[in-house]
Amino acid sequence: MKPKSMADSSWKKPEGFKIIALIFFGRTHQVDILDCYLQQNMKNNGGDLDAVHFIEHTTDDAALEWLHNLVNATEGYEALQVAPHCKQNPHAQDCRYERIWEHFATDESTLYLKIDDDMAYIHEEAIPRLVEKRLAYPHPFAISANIINSPMTAWMHYHLGAVYPYLPERMPVGRGNKSPPTWKPSELPIHPDDSEYQHFEFGPTPDSALINSAIASDEDLWKTFDPAPFSGHRWLPLTQNTTSLLSTPMSRITADPWGMGVHHWALAAQQHMSLLQNIENNTLHKYWMTAVPPLGDGLFNMQYTRYNLNFVCVWGRDVRAGAGIHKDTKTGLMTSTLFDDEKNITADMPRAQGREMMIDTQALVAHMHFHDQEVGIQMTDMLDRWRAFVNDRVCAPARQKGPPGLQGGLGWTEKNNGTGWWKCPWVVADAPF
Repeated sequence: MKPKSMADSSWKKPEGFKIIALIFFGRTHQVDILDCYLQQNMKNNGGDLDAVHFIEHTTDDAALEWLHNLVNATEGYEALQVAPHCKQNPHAQDCRYERIWEHFATDESTLYLKIDDDMAYIHEEAIPRLVEKRLAYPHPFAISANIINSPMTAWMHYHLGAVYPYLPERMPVGRGNKSPPTWKPSELPIHPDDSEYQHFEFGPTPDSALINSAIASDEDLWKTFDPAPFSGHRWLPLTQNTTSLLSTPMSRITADPWGMGVHHWALAAQQHMSLLQNIENNTLHKYWMTAVPPLGDGLFNMQYTRYNLNFVCVWGRDVRAGAGIHKDTKTGLMTSTLFDDEKNITADMPRAQGREMMIDTQALVAHMHFHDQEVGIQMTDMLDRWRAFVNDRVCAPARQKGPPGLQGGLGWTEKNNGTGWWKCPWVVADAPF
């Protein structure tokens, strides 16, 4: 399970400091997949991570029981909480994400990798690259992975040719009785409406248009793709030509941290399918946004613009100093200037110190969904595809993952809220993919 060697295979992590992955925990079904990526990078498996700290941020007793079972069974894993009362109200002022940084990410000689609990993909070299870059380039305040399904980088990926035309199937189709789940897009049929997009004629682009899309507006995007067609639906490819991409949701992407890239689930689904296609075709270089070694350092400068905090590498001493983290002499509680951890760590503190936030363009990861994308993405088969991927490419034989309700070993909570992951038709015995 040792990560594959990097371009400079002679590089070794120096001694004298720890590397800790900090996971803000709340979603068992996604952490179950994340577990395999973490194991791939643990020190006892030949990786760089000394420990993984799961910070509890949920009121779900069953989820916490699942986490504690995982932690108790896994060397190097630990479950932590800001305070006991945070279990009842994790969004209380003294339990917010900012408080997690104050309590658990301030050790002077520790390098922290803050990782969201819904990371669907972590390239086998992503963590080693981030660690190496963090040590080789001390000036940047923080170095982030190159995140797929993040509005700012999604706009770049779209224009670099890393995104392909996919659309959701409209109606359920019989898919056999014994076929196992698959992650490979090459095993999908072409979208049944494909012919409609092969000779599509567009009128002239208005002079004022900032987006060249066959979907006239963001309002039309919502009308076309909401609600999701049915639970467990697939995203199917169109035959790619010079214009087919313009009829898909990603044609509405903008380099705006609050644009459709953070709000609409269909853009996330199309990015996930495109990533799986790039993995299968060995074309991940399409995501690289700047010159990489030996022609450049592979670092993309965010120029103090806000970026998502899904997967970032930062020293504890920089967080402590940048946020003024200290113990209040009157209350005895940790306090700081943090009020919006993403904005503070990716833009405010870098700007205050004149130390840019960088993206390692070769350290590829994928974020499952933002809050506003959650309901729609849960109606797709995306979690099952990523589960099939980690079972095929990442998980050790003893840590193979089963679908919710059928998970062996640590056990899954039986939960069915009528929508989402729990209802995907190709994870139940009588209707697999």
